[in-house]
Amino acid sequence: MQSGYNFSKVPNRLISPETLLRRRKGNSYEMATLLASMLIGAGHPALVVSGVAREETILNDQLAVSYPYPIVEVEAEEVKPKVEKPGQKYKLRGLPDLKSHLEEDMAEVHRQKEAEEKRIQDEIIRKQMEDLELLAVDRYHYRRSHAWVVIINNAPWSVKPKTTYTDVNGDVVEAPPTAIFIEPSTGFICETGCKQYILVDSIWNEYNYYVCKQKHQRVSELRWDLRDTKDWEHMLPGEPPEMRTYKMASDENVADEERDISEEKHLDCIGSWVERLHIGLADFEQRFPSSEKKIQYRGAIHERFSPYSQRDGKVMQLTIFHNDECTIPKVRYEYYENRSDLMRHVKYTYATDQFEEIFNKGRNDSLKSIEYFSDPSQQRKVHFYSASRIDSLELMVVEPGSLVLHYKDRSDKCWYKEFEFTPAGNVLKANPLDPTRTNLELYRLLCEQLQYEDHLRKNFEKIFEDINNVFDLRKSEKAEPKLKFSIFDPLRNGAARAIRMRQFEEEEELKKEIASKPADFLAPYLVPYKHQEELTPEQSQNAYNACLNDLKSRFVSLLNNLQRHYEDLTSESKSLNRFLNKFENQFNNYDYKRLVQQSKDLELNKRMVQQRLTLTHEESQKKYEVVKNSLLKDPRLNFKKDDAAGRASETSK
Repeated sequence: MQSGYNFSKVPNRLISPETLLRRRKGNSYEMATLLASMLIGAGHPALVVSGVAREETILNDQLAVSYPYPIVEVEAEEVKPKVEKPGQKYKLRGLPDLKSHLEEDMAEVHRQKEAEEKRIQDEIIRKQMEDLELLAVDRYHYRRSHAWVVIINNAPWSVKPKTTYTDVNGDVVEAPPTAIFIEPSTGFICETGCKQYILVDSIWNEYNYYVCKQKHQRVSELRWDLRDTKDWEHMLPGEPPEMRTYKMASDENVADEERDISEEKHLDCIGSWVERLHIGLADFEQRFPSSEKKIQYRGAIHERFSPYSQRDGKVMQLTIFHNDECTIPKVRYEYYENRSDLMRHVKYTYATDQFEEIFNKGRNDSLKSIEYFSDPSQQRKVHFYSASRIDSLELMVVEPGSLVLHYKDRSDKCWYKEFEFTPAGNVLKANPLDPTRTNLELYRLLCEQLQYEDHLRKNFEKIFEDINNVFDLRKSEKAEPKLKFSIFDPLRNGAARAIRMRQFEEEEELKKEIASKPADFLAPYLVPYKHQEELTPEQSQNAYNACLNDLKSRFVSLLNNLQRHYEDLTSESKSLNRFLNKFENQFNNYDYKRLVQQSKDLELNKRMVQQRLTLTHEESQKKYEVVKNSLLKDPRLNFKKDDAAGRASETSK
């Protein structure tokens, strides 16, 4: 809000929720109306609250609030050797405790007494603090107008399931309505006992406007049964029946008191002219004004970014500080989405200058996380998804003078490898505990060791090459980050969208073309002669006869099926009528009426099938003649004019 805003006055006009969505800026009353509209549309019993709030709530000042969300931190799993505990089949029974515990018991009594005294003292201090909270902080303390949203649980008009309890008499009754508050500027949900709201003046929804008549010092003392006219004044008549209470004598009837709602109306409002609430895909993805939002909490700064708005794919950043003024940083958490390298989380510790990068599954190198320092000469840990690697490598620790590899679930049972090397790359190995050997044994051992050394050197060179490839790839990925998107993303994949739209248009054109052209009955019967330019009279006669015979067979089959269905219905109807006539006096009224209705339904179905049989017979004859005439006029059949005229005359006869 601006510095010259008068806190004691409410707005003299409100913009529509649709306009607020478009501008993404408004006062508390406009934001509360928008939030309540969305909650009501989702089925929640929400109302707009007009009242008095504290200054930090009105200004949306979060400097005194701790970071309210859990810190999502993904840590790489450390490889710890399994420690096997030796099992004990037999155990000795413990010696009896013969020591006196009187002093310990007396000390426990004193501790309980001190705890009770401390609890009483804390309760006194709490009550004193509550009394101090009622004192005005400044001259605007009870004059700062604010609007927020309340959801009344167990509201009479709510479609949500009601909460019930069993009273002292054993009856199951509805629990009284309770409320929770939602601050529209932050989206935080709090109980009615929260300290940020001071007074409630009135509430309203799409049905009515309710003025609070309760005398209360704290908002937590309010009762939220809106049907009680002693607590809430209903300003408009014509509200839903479930919001009414009837007070009458025992011999009066509620129905006599009911009236048409239209008779109670004394205020005619014009129809709503606001646009329907709609958040498009682009607006929903942008989310924040200028595609970013920054909030400073006590000891933390929370930054959020719209997807694809940052070049590196960052969607959120959280910086934790040592002090409440946010001047000495401690840890920085960065969260990413839609990156081609599948990086999703980075943690940076300022004190140690250490980075930790976490990746999703799916990389070609199966990289899981990397822990490193800004100084490249310090230790680096690289974790892998071992199940998706051929060598089952799980952890690689790179130091200036050594390389340690940890494996998991290898077929050769190897789980650990360690290399020590000089900066020049010479591999060093000796075991001084080996026993003394003869010259021949030493010679053979030397040959074996030279061969093994050559194998080991090649293996190390390959591993070292893989290490360099991983680090070089990460260096290029950080220097030039690339973002990915789905082929179904309509906001970015314009090429794929154009291809899909073109395919859709081609399919629609094909459908229109097929619908505009008459059916080609002869085409399937010309397939055997597709390589001939012209059919012989005999081939034409065969195609002509085959087409008409298949059409006639289809019509005959359809008529036979209808005839069988008609005969089955007739037989079932006669059987049911005989059954009713024979056992008419042995049924009760319900069963008899049900069977009679079933008989009527059978008669109705029988007449419908009979009518369809007649119409199908007539339509089949007409269609047969139409197809026959079209075949005689088809230029693809090599009929002589005399033959065509003869067949046409046979058709007319």
